[in-house]
Amino acid sequence: MKKSGKNMKPEELAKQEKERKSLLSDVEIHVMPASFAQKKATVKELPKPAPKPVPKPKPVPKPKPAPKPVPKKKSKAPFIILGVGIVLITVLAVVGYFVVQSLNVEEEEVTDDIDGDGIIDSEDNCPEDANASQSDIDDDDKGDVCDSKDDRPEDVVEPGPGVDTDSDGLTDVEEDLYGTDDRNPDSDGDSFLDGNEVFHRYSPLSTSGATLLDTGAVEEFVSSDEVFRFTHPTGWDVSEAVDPAEGVQEVVVSTNTNASFSIVITPAIETSFPMSIELLTKEGYVVYMSSDERTSVVVTDSFFYSFTYDLDDEVTVDFLQTFQMLINSFYIIAL
Repeated sequence: MKKSGKNMKPEELAKQEKERKSLLSDVEIHVMPASFAQKKATVKELPKPAPKPVPKPKPVPKPKPAPKPVPKKKSKAPFIILGVGIVLITVLAVVGYFVVQSLNVEEEEVTDDIDGDGIIDSEDNCPEDANASQSDIDDDDKGDVCDSKDDRPEDVVEPGPGVDTDSDGLTDVEEDLYGTDDRNPDSDGDSFLDGNEVFHRYSPLSTSGATLLDTGAVEEFVSSDEVFRFTHPTGWDVSEAVDPAEGVQEVVVSTNTNASFSIVITPAIETSFPMSIELLTKEGYVVYMSSDERTSVVVTDSFFYSFTYDLDDEVTVDFLQTFQMLINSFYIIAL
């Protein structure tokens, strides 16, 4: 900060004055001459530069004409869809026609339906009671709706062999039939078991070799068309089923119980038999026998003779040896 003159010492003032004079000596002061006083000053204007030439505007190019629109190609899809639709409608119409016709045919065929359950009377297991499901729990061809009885067996019992006390091959029931001793396996004492003699058609009560037919224990049956014959215990009934054109078709031999023997005659055809035993009868015929020995088929060139032991409701097989005797006695009189 500079000091004012009042506060400065003489030496400092002298120094300051000296510096001022030195500064003034370096400055030149020019004074305008008197001749120039009151004269208007003229200022020469500098020449203006020549204007630059304005360039000619570039010609604006004429716009290109817009391209003509390319006409769109018409799509064939609508025509294809239309065609498919027409075909589909036609097919549906044809199918519908045939469906209606088939329903009409079915309606025409469903006649004589008294109970109105949709099952014609000839095929209805309850023609007078509606039973559209045709339920038949006991399988007796009578519908449950109109069948108050359940014919199903309470227990299915497999039949067993008859009682044979003396183990001679004849059951005690057969011992009574032939008059033999059910506690003596050889009633006539000829060293042959009673059952074995009956099987071979011999009398189990004769030591002379007499046959069952000789002693009257059995009798002979001859078919009404005189084609075949066989023997059966005396007193048993025999019935025939006869076709006027074909002759005897079936023979049934009734025992003195509910069991029976049947013989069914059918024309011989090439076939195999589901039988486990093949043997010859005493008359020389080939016979195929089931393992339980209750079904056999005698085979000839012209006919099959099917023998069946029908137990009905019997639970024991009491006449098996007699059934085998009947088959062994079977003989074809005329072919």
